[in-house]
Amino acid sequence: MSLRRTLTAAAVSLGMLTLAACGDKAAEGGPGLDAVTIEAEPGTAPTVEFGDEKLDPAETETKVLVEGDGEETAIGDMVTTYIWVGNGFDRKEVLNTYEAGEPERIELVDGLFPGLKEGLVGHKVGSIVAVASTAEDAFGEGGNPALGIGDGDSVLFVTEIVSKLSDDEVKKFKADEKKATEQQEKQAKKVERATKNAPDAASGTPVDPAGWAPEVTYPKGKGKVPTFDFSGAPKPNGKLQVTQLIEGEGKKVKAGQTLVVHYVGQVFGAEQPFDSSYSRNEPASFPIGVGQVVQGWDQALVGQKVGSRVIVQIPPELGYGEAGNEGAGIKGTDTIVFAVDILAAV
Repeated sequence: MSLRRTLTAAAVSLGMLTLAACGDKAAEGGPGLDAVTIEAEPGTAPTVEFGDEKLDPAETETKVLVEGDGEETAIGDMVTTYIWVGNGFDRKEVLNTYEAGEPERIELVDGLFPGLKEGLVGHKVGSIVAVASTAEDAFGEGGNPALGIGDGDSVLFVTEIVSKLSDDEVKKFKADEKKATEQQEKQAKKVERATKNAPDAASGTPVDPAGWAPEVTYPKGKGKVPTFDFSGAPKPNGKLQVTQLIEGEGKKVKAGQTLVVHYVGQVFGAEQPFDSSYSRNEPASFPIGVGQVVQGWDQALVGQKVGSRVIVQIPPELGYGEAGNEGAGIKGTDTIVFAVDILAAV
């Protein structure tokens, strides 16, 4: 998820919330910034230690941790910044853009989330600023569920203003961003056409599957979900395994393309699928080979021919890892199996 999509408000009204002045301490309420210990150095994620009491400021509090020596920022500027965000109630980190290895560009607009604006606007370039507030003051009514912050939580921001872009740099960035948006829109239209015109199933030359593969039955009828039979299949060997049922006659799939597929996924040995495009009565589409899906899919499907039907058996480390996927009923030790019809690649 892009930082700009996560932290930029969709409505300008979010920027109209009243904030406490820089350095003001809440008159009432629980502990604020004085209950949090923050060690901050430029270019390095902060070390944050919450106190015994939960962070609970009644109003927004701001503290400059490191005073920069650059130009002061203002609405209308574009800056590069690192941002760390923590949930003050459960004391957990919910966002750390230092992990990306380079700062994010953000335009300082009135629609920026208030808590973020407090840490980025009106400070000198090079500064590191801490902001503590309620979830409502930080993000508006409802908090920010995308970051795991509910409307009753408190929020701690630590923002580092790395640089301010020149007018020429801003123009170039916006031109590049416009070009990228146009390319994305063009690609989205191609994917939409490919999905609309995709065949109902794989087609090509039938192939005998490898001996490890479970049997897959494809019932006739729209919306009918293929079924796995694991009774004759050996136990998974802990490695990624790929075999074909049908070899397609199309071009080989390349990393970076968007695939249009029908698929069914099931935990090895389970009785029912945990996910299926068939039950939704339409193919799915997603970029392949670029980290947008589980590693097992990226590794198994790049290089396959369009039109192929493939069985992919994925060990936990190339699937959902030790955490598994609780919503899908997948444990961290589960091997997952997919049957995939590659209908198009654009």
